[in-house]
Amino acid sequence: MSQNISNSPVYYKNQYQQQNPNFAASNVAGNTAANGAVIENNPLVKTAEKAKDNSMAVAIGGIGATGGILAISEFLNRGLQGDYNKSLLGKIENKLNNLQTNNQYVKSGVDYLKKGVKALDNFTNKFELFRTLKTKPSIGGPQVQSQAAGAMGQLSSRAVEILKKYVTEAEKTSGTLSNTQLTNLKNLIAQVEKSPHEHTDKIIRYITNNANGLKLDKNFVKSSKWSLGLLKNKSNLQEIINKHKLIQGYKTSGKLGSRVAGYMFRGAEALTNGLLSGKGSVLMQGIWIAMSISEAMKAEKGEKFQTFAASLADLMAMTAAVGLQMRVMNHAAGLKNIGMSQANYKRYIQAMKEVNEAAKTGNAALYNTLKTEIKNLRNYKVKWYQKPIKWLGNILSFGRLNETIKPLKTGKASSFFKNIPYGLKVGLGYVGRAAIVMGIIIPIFQKLARGTSHAIFGKPVKTIERDKRQEEEEAKKAEAESQQTPQVQTPQQNINTPQQQVTQTPNKPGNLIDTMNNMHQNPIASQSMMPDSTIASSELKSPDAGIRRTYMPNPILGPEAPQLK
Repeated sequence: MSQNISNSPVYYKNQYQQQNPNFAASNVAGNTAANGAVIENNPLVKTAEKAKDNSMAVAIGGIGATGGILAISEFLNRGLQGDYNKSLLGKIENKLNNLQTNNQYVKSGVDYLKKGVKALDNFTNKFELFRTLKTKPSIGGPQVQSQAAGAMGQLSSRAVEILKKYVTEAEKTSGTLSNTQLTNLKNLIAQVEKSPHEHTDKIIRYITNNANGLKLDKNFVKSSKWSLGLLKNKSNLQEIINKHKLIQGYKTSGKLGSRVAGYMFRGAEALTNGLLSGKGSVLMQGIWIAMSISEAMKAEKGEKFQTFAASLADLMAMTAAVGLQMRVMNHAAGLKNIGMSQANYKRYIQAMKEVNEAAKTGNAALYNTLKTEIKNLRNYKVKWYQKPIKWLGNILSFGRLNETIKPLKTGKASSFFKNIPYGLKVGLGYVGRAAIVMGIIIPIFQKLARGTSHAIFGKPVKTIERDKRQEEEEAKKAEAESQQTPQVQTPQQNINTPQQQVTQTPNKPGNLIDTMNNMHQNPIASQSMMPDSTIASSELKSPDAGIRRTYMPNPILGPEAPQLK
């Protein structure tokens, strides 16, 4: 028997979506948009969107801002390459130190702050959690540790670069170094060049002790390749000594001037011709400035400067605070060391370094001994409430290069295959921590930077509210578009068949077709089973057109005989 219900897949798909709206195409699009919001909120993606909005203005402004920053950079470095007391930061330091000495109010204020910091330090030292965060960080690879060392780590790397130039010059000409001094310098470079940040004190001590032979004010000039030789990178060892003094000042000095000058240097370290990758990072910061200017131009009247300051602080929090971000990750991952004594922690870090060296050299005896020692150092009891903290630290430190034991080098094929799971573990840990930094740590830094800018320069309320309204309108528009469903395709009907009205018939025993019709309100019998009067004249009639069946016809025996009237 023929049916009017279409067998088209499109029909059934639309029917299924109509009855199950959660699986409709529009909802799939809506869910995709919701999931994409997570990606769109990533700080790197948002920054790219800002640049895309006005790319030409950002490019032109970035070039101009970069030129201005480079000029400031050269000014700061020229001062630090000579007599420190004559430099801008040296003058600020001396003036504030004198003010602290001669002004009782300033002296009392500084003493009050020092007591407050000391009291806070003493209070936090009472708790193992804070002691662990401060003194038992996790140790990453050389690049991570160099970044985490911040200005001091960058300074030691810069010092090694300059010392290598002394060696090159001495080998080409007589230079200023004696043979003995040259040999000692080569030995020093060989010891520290792989991880300069770990040997800053040794490097500074060598420079200070050999000041006469090295001639600290001797300048080395190198043209920057990326600037096509137009910009020249000038540096000397006197600059290294002065910057080291500034860093030590903001870390350890109790004098107001030393602290302020040190923090000013730390805040502008990217402008000091070598830190944070030197002038290459200055180019990036020039682009940030241009983007902030572009955003400020779109702000409401009277709020342009506040918008510029907040935008620049937000962007700089991503790059200028890289070292601080690495330190946050290191100390958070160090929570795995909670409950470990300070002496055992130091021995554990040293043992990890030694076991990996033994693995590279293939020293099996030392390798196995150190593995056992490390296992014993890690096998200590923690209190019940410290277990979740230690578990979190283990997750954050998973696969750290300096805290993952390398497979022993044996020279056999099995050694190669053992490196595969080791490499996967290190790679997975690196990707996971990078995701945490971008998804959690950087947004926190940006929020703090914006909050600080709002506290100092004011909050652009009207601009923020306007942008919020625009975002809400765009979200509502996207949601409305995602909720629009396509029209449901109705079953194909015979154009020659008029609309039929279904007549309800009482249920009769054995009348399966009528029962189904009444239950579903949708006749499933063929048109050929309806009365002759309801069939269009143009449609062929079947031999049993006038018969009302109470059972399904037998396809083999054929139609039943008509009933006698």
